[in-house]
Amino acid sequence: MHRSINRVILGDCLNVLDTIPDASVDLVVTDPPYGAGMDFANDKLPLPDLIAFTERWVQKVVAKLKPTGSLYCFIDGEHIGHFQIIINKHLVFRKIVVWYFEAFFNGFHENYDNRSEFILFYTKSDAYTFNMMKEPPSTSMIKRWGPYADKDGNIPYETLTPSMRARQSKENYDRNPTNINRGAYQGNVIRLKRVRFREHPAQKPEELIEKFIAISSNEGDLVLDPFAGSGTTCAVAKKLRRKYIGIEMHEEFQGKATNRVERVKVFKRLNDF
Repeated sequence: MHRSINRVILGDCLNVLDTIPDASVDLVVTDPPYGAGMDFANDKLPLPDLIAFTERWVQKVVAKLKPTGSLYCFIDGEHIGHFQIIINKHLVFRKIVVWYFEAFFNGFHENYDNRSEFILFYTKSDAYTFNMMKEPPSTSMIKRWGPYADKDGNIPYETLTPSMRARQSKENYDRNPTNINRGAYQGNVIRLKRVRFREHPAQKPEELIEKFIAISSNEGDLVLDPFAGSGTTCAVAKKLRRKYIGIEMHEEFQGKATNRVERVKVFKRLNDF
């Protein structure tokens, strides 16, 4: 096992990435600097320097991905176009995922308030891991169809609207009926609260990272975060029985991330979460 595995390493990712074997990583989930103005190295770079820095770390990360690997990259609305141009040179674009969150307080008065962040989803090839998940059934679905459901939660064909019945025969529908307990397949808009008591200013909810790791990797796979921050990606990877490598250049956060990951309880199986 490579000496970097299952560690949050203190250092500059541009240097540390060179120590990781090429084509060894199954999944990258990261929240890189993108000019948000936070008081961190590389986060207050002028745009030309930010683009050059992003090009460098993206090239290095792509080299570490296996041919079946995937990348999730957080980004804001202002810089998403620049990041897409860079990453499109190296990987196959799949989707923009939107994380929607409620505001804690009044925001802008002369512009739209920030209620979302974007996550760019890429793969290295057309052969990639994707374990489709389902979202919990919505309140509106339960309210609309609950009165018609049978004891197993299935909606009888006869209760569907005429337009729904016109799209498929009863025979086909009965093979896989709509069920109010199953919910819909995971969509690209995810509604979750922000982390209120954070160890890092840019800390993301574990539940959000859980979705990406569960969907785009399997138990035993290696997950990399070159901008580890408070260690959320590494903590979730450990929880879901994945191997991990985190890289963090700020000693304070590297220490917090290491301590956080050490406290993580490993789930027995994926469906425990």
